[in-house]
Amino acid sequence: MQDNTTFEAAAATTTLEDTAPVEGAAPAVQAFAATAAVAAGCQIYPPTTFQVCGAIRDKYNQMGGPTSFLLFPKSNELTNPGNTGKRTEFIGGNIYWSAATGAHPVAHEFLFKWGDHGYESGFLKYPKTDEIVLSDGISRRQEFQGGHIYWSPATGAHSIQGLIYDKWKALGAETGVLKFPTSDEIVAPDGKGRFTTFQGGAIYWHPNTGAHPVYGPLYLFWAHFGYEAGSFGYPTADPVYTGDNVSQQFQRGTLRLWDGNLEGYQPVDSDEIADAETDPHPPYSAFPDFAGYASVADPDGTKREQNRNSAEAIATYFHNEDRPTALELWTHLYRHTGNPVTVSEITLDSWMDDATNGYGEANRLAP
Repeated sequence: MQDNTTFEAAAATTTLEDTAPVEGAAPAVQAFAATAAVAAGCQIYPPTTFQVCGAIRDKYNQMGGPTSFLLFPKSNELTNPGNTGKRTEFIGGNIYWSAATGAHPVAHEFLFKWGDHGYESGFLKYPKTDEIVLSDGISRRQEFQGGHIYWSPATGAHSIQGLIYDKWKALGAETGVLKFPTSDEIVAPDGKGRFTTFQGGAIYWHPNTGAHPVYGPLYLFWAHFGYEAGSFGYPTADPVYTGDNVSQQFQRGTLRLWDGNLEGYQPVDSDEIADAETDPHPPYSAFPDFAGYASVADPDGTKREQNRNSAEAIATYFHNEDRPTALELWTHLYRHTGNPVTVSEITLDSWMDDATNGYGEANRLAP
């Protein structure tokens, strides 16, 4: 490939007779170049006078020249910043060339998204492929040295790369549970983690946990607790299914959908329970005296941690007494939220009845 200075010097002395038509070029392409004076290894496409040269010319001709979606050229061959490669600009897109990747067109939303990331000077670097049609016959992808761009009519074009891409591909990429990306990679608020959102969920990455998907009801439940910045932190494993049930491990606990109920469990330091309440219920196996429960009013939300720590002792009681419904409802309302207790003892008694199921009563009483 030649630079523009060479083109200008050669054009005065080199005509098309000196350069044989490219073998395999479309008839229309050969006809366009029938009378023009061009630099060696180059071709023009009247009525334009721009010269398309070398490997970029070959790619353009293979695509059909001006009859392709690129239409007519609008520049001579240009040298990219840092002399890393070449490009020629066309009405319908550009063709980029580098020694490592060859010549490939980048057009439409792929060109815009690539431009968002700095073109070949950005992390995506040069294209390695043309656009590739996906299995639905409509959507597209294009591969670059540093990642990928995926496009669908519903989501537009988004870049995806690195370990998040590897995890997404292992899950079936756009044909899997997550479907197409709906965002580029986003830096998490902590400045350390990264995530990409998809039509069916998200993949989160952190240097201490790796890349893991979160989707379905557990994704919504995790969102309720504040995503990775909340009480459960980043996912540390992929979801694990047992029939229709699913659970997932996070940095500070487990979320699960079990028998139709969403549940969250977090390990608690025994010292926290001891410090929160010395004797919150009578020593016999009976319902504790909640009149003496150490819940405090919290109009401005500053006492949540105190109330949450105190609630751990009551949760321990329900667990020891094998009262799963009461434990589930208590955890839902108070153990995780740190809200002051507002339910009546009559309602609490009903929770101890093994016939009570689900969150129905809790939803009506939630503060």
